[in-house]
Formats: sequence, structure tokens, C-alpha cells
Amino acid sequence: MNIQDALKNGSKLLSESSVYMNANPSIQARLLDSEVLLGFSLRKARTYLKAWPEAEVSPNELELFMSLIKKRAMNYPCAYLTGEQEFWSLAFNVNEDVLIPRPETECLVEFILTHFSANTDTLNGLDLGTGSGAIAIALASERKSWNILAIDQSEKALKCAKNNAEKHSISNISFLENDWLLGIKQCDFDFIISNPPYVEEHTPELEKEAIRFEPRMALTSGKDGLDAINIICSQSMSFLKTGSPLVIEHGCKQADDVKSIFENAGFIQVRCYKDYSQLDRFTVGFKP
Repeated sequence: MNIQDALKNGSKLLSESSVYMNANPSIQARLLDSEVLLGFSLRKARTYLKAWPEAEVSPNELELFMSLIKKRAMNYPCAYLTGEQEFWSLAFNVNEDVLIPRPETECLVEFILTHFSANTDTLNGLDLGTGSGAIAIALASERKSWNILAIDQSEKALKCAKNNAEKHSISNISFLENDWLLGIKQCDFDFIISNPPYVEEHTPELEKEAIRFEPRMALTSGKDGLDAINIICSQSMSFLKTGSPLVIEHGCKQADDVKSIFENAGFIQVRCYKDYSQLDRFTVGFKP
């Protein structure tokens, strides 16, 4: 079987899956997923598939490809199947111990880089709930003079983050296994940034969407999804320098509640920012 026929078969199998189609209905989505998984099976870039559609796929490669397609048909994330996800134009290793980095989270990185664009000093930053290390590594890769502390309470997540830092030759990040800011001694951060769990713990979406395969502790946070954000806001004030920002990602319907949490914790100039889809995505507040 050649590449062109393999892609057709993969797309057809995906189109026959009601589970997959409920979340990924478009022809483009099916083709993209088929290309990503076939490219992974062949150890070739997607450009190769387009350039050589008549190239033969070996039986072993085809067996691997179809096994991946069958998992994808159950809406199992492509990133977990290939073990890789792009974020900030960097390839991150991912597995079921960490959330899959999403494009909208890049907006938080952009905010920090823009906010400190005129600052040439060495800055101290803190990434709370680092997961795969995507935010910390993206920032550290752009600002070699910054020192960033990346915290997560999951030992397995930190292992993944450390591997990603090593993969991209990042040396200006320190990693710490910890329960948010409890017991942390450093209290002079120029910024604190976080993509914490913010999904309601009993929402039916957890079972319907692909996120059901992602680590629950990194997704959910109490009945209203705001427990972690409450903790971070209440703890962060004493760890920031005067005038420094706290930046937190949240759900698109949580903006008003998160604004209140920031203000009740004493932050000023609190403002919600939108993501690339023009949805309310993260809130920023400053220490007075």
C-alpha cells in the first residue's frame, strides 16, 4: 500500500467513528490527523507525504499507523500518540502525566514578553503548575538572562518538564516539586504566571471530550473550577515585588469571578485578556 492509499484508509476509519466525529467533524481534521500519525509511523515529515504520495508503506509501518488511527478514532489525543506537541514553535515531549500545551496559552507568554520588553535587567519569574514546562521553557528560551522557578506538585510532570528543558538546552530554569507556594522562601519575583486547573470537577465535558485522557488533577479544581485560582491569588501577593504582575489562565466563562478573586486578594489594575479566538482567557493583576 502506498502513502496516498494509507491516508485514505485512515481518514475513512476516522469518519466511521461516532466518538471521533462528534469532536472532529471536518474532513480537514481527519486528513490532518491521518497525516500526523502516518508521518510519525514513517518517521517522516508531513511534507514528505505530500511530495511522495506513491511511496510504499511497509507492512510494519502500516500496522503501526492503523493501530494509532484506531486509538485516535476513540478521540485519544494525537499528541499522546506521537508523544509530542508544538508550543511557541518548540517541540515538547508530552505524555499522560501532563496536560497537552494549547495555542491559547501562548497568549500568556506574549503578555509577559511584551510587558517586560523594555527591561534589560535579570528578572526572577515563577511558573506555578508548570506541567510539561511549556510556559517556563518558552520564556526562558526568549530571555536567557531571566531566572525562572518552575513548580509542580507532580513528580512525574516535573520529570517531563526537566526532559523538555534539557531537550531545548535551557539552563536558566530551576524546578521544584511543591504544593503551590507553601513553604517557599523566595519572595522577590518580578512576575508569577500560571495555567492552573480550572475545570469544574463534575462537568460532563470531562467525559465527552478528548481531555478525559489528560491528568484529572491538572484539569479540575473544585465545584466551580476556581479552587486553585483562589489559592494562587491568596498566596502570591507576598511573593511579588511591588508593581509586579500575577498572570493566570482561566476558562472563558470565568472572567468575572476571577476578577473578583484578584481584587479580593488585593491586586490592582485587574484586567482580563482575550486569546486568539477572542475568548476571555487570562487575567492580570498587579501588586500595589
